[in-house]
Amino acid sequence: MFETFNILRPSCYVCRFAKPQRESDITVGDFHNINRYMPNINRFDGVSMMLVNTDLGNKFINAARNELFLKEFEVNLLISENECLAKPTRRNNVRNIIFKELNDFGFEYIAQKYVLTTSNKLKILYYNLPNWLRRILKQIILR
Repeated sequence: MFETFNILRPSCYVCRFAKPQRESDITVGDFHNINRYMPNINRFDGVSMMLVNTDLGNKFINAARNELFLKEFEVNLLISENECLAKPTRRNNVRNIIFKELNDFGFEYIAQKYVLTTSNKLKILYYNLPNWLRRILKQIILR
């Protein structure tokens, strides 16, 4: 539900910080689609994307460079992968339904209806497979 932006805090839908001109020295976020650009990396191993926004941020990254695995990407590519870097998240009408059902029926109902679905269980299984096996499955499925 989080990945479909249905349960974000209300402030996320009007966030004044969600724009390309960042106010922080460094912006850190998940790089969910790293596999598109580096197929041998498992996004579930804790891959983050970082935007270095200031000279101070650049000094920090340079000081920590030996402790990190870094790969540079164009800022526009990162923005295309994470629209929250360019604009606030669009509020989905499903959010209102989920929170109404949460109030009316409770957490267990929401978990069963939205989280513990067969397709979500299959996604969890798929993304916990080793990369080499996921590539083979993808080839079989796309035939």
